[in-house]
Amino acid sequence: MKIRIGYELIYDCPQPTPMILTLSVHFTRASDIIIPDYLFTDPPVPITAYRDS
Repeated sequence: MKIRIGYELIYDCPQPTPMILTLSVHFTRASDIIIPDYLFTDPPVPITAYRDS
């Protein structure tokens, strides 16, 4: 079975605003992903991946 997931979140911040978002498929399901997911921002800003231990 193939399940398609996706989302679009829109935030409008008038000044630089640090954010922590949990948006990825759980790392234990990484082997089930057929097409890699990518996070895009507009305008482009630095993004750092993080996995809680």
